[in-house]
Amino acid sequence: MFGNSSHENETIVCKSYSEASRIPVPEV
Repeated sequence: MFGNSSHENETIVCKSYSEASRIPVPEV
């Protein structure tokens, strides 16, 4: 939301959530 970098980070976090559908990923 604050630029491409943020969007890329969100995608990585989303992927992590999907891969670890049970392990909560801390958002920094």
